[in-house]
Amino acid sequence: MKGKYLVAAGLAIIGAGIYFWLKRKNEVKSTFPEKENERHHLTNVFSKAKKVAIGN
Repeated sequence: MKGKYLVAAGLAIIGAGIYFWLKRKNEVKSTFPEKENERHHLTNVFSKAKKVAIGN
Protein backbone atom coordinates (compact mmCIF):
# COMPACT_ATOMS: atom_id res chain seq x y z
CA MET A 1 0.00 0.00 0.00
CA LYS A 2 2.75 2.40 0.93
CA GLY A 3 4.47 1.84 -2.41
CA LYS A 4 1.37 2.85 -4.39
CA TYR A 5 1.15 6.18 -2.59
CA LEU A 6 4.88 6.77 -3.04
CA VAL A 7 4.66 6.09 -6.78
CA ALA A 8 1.58 8.31 -7.13
CA ALA A 9 3.27 11.16 -5.26
CA GLY A 10 6.41 10.79 -7.39
CA LEU A 11 4.44 10.89 -10.62
CA ALA A 12 2.52 13.95 -9.43
CA ILE A 13 5.75 15.79 -8.60
CA ILE A 14 7.31 14.85 -11.95
CA GLY A 15 4.16 15.91 -13.81
CA ALA A 16 4.05 19.25 -12.03
CA GLY A 17 7.73 19.82 -12.78
CA ILE A 18 7.26 19.12 -16.49
CA TYR A 19 4.16 21.35 -16.60
CA PHE A 20 5.92 24.34 -15.04
CA TRP A 21 9.07 23.79 -17.14
CA LEU A 22 7.04 23.83 -20.37
CA LYS A 23 5.06 26.85 -19.19
CA ARG A 24 8.27 28.78 -18.40
CA LYS A 25 9.80 27.73 -21.74
CA ASN A 26 6.79 29.10 -23.66
CA GLU A 27 6.87 32.38 -21.71
CA VAL A 28 10.50 32.95 -22.63
CA LYS A 29 9.79 32.35 -26.30
CA SER A 30 6.82 34.74 -26.32
CA THR A 31 8.90 37.69 -25.06
CA PHE A 32 10.47 38.09 -28.50
CA PRO A 33 8.35 39.83 -31.15
CA GLU A 34 6.92 37.37 -33.64
CA LYS A 35 5.63 39.79 -36.25
CA GLU A 36 7.98 41.55 -38.62
CA ASN A 37 6.48 45.02 -38.05
CA GLU A 38 7.01 44.66 -34.30
CA ARG A 39 10.69 43.99 -34.95
CA HIS A 40 10.96 47.09 -37.13
CA HIS A 41 9.17 49.14 -34.50
CA LEU A 42 11.67 48.05 -31.85
CA THR A 43 14.56 48.78 -34.22
CA ASN A 44 13.20 52.29 -34.85
CA VAL A 45 12.76 52.90 -31.12
CA PHE A 46 16.33 51.83 -30.38
CA SER A 47 17.77 53.92 -33.22
CA LYS A 48 15.88 57.00 -31.97
CA ALA A 49 17.07 56.37 -28.43
CA LYS A 50 20.64 56.04 -29.71
CA LYS A 51 20.38 59.35 -31.59
CA VAL A 52 19.05 61.08 -28.47
CA ALA A 53 21.83 59.58 -26.35
CA ILE A 54 24.54 60.68 -28.81
CA GLY A 55 22.96 64.09 -29.28
CA ASN A 56 22.22 64.08 -33.02
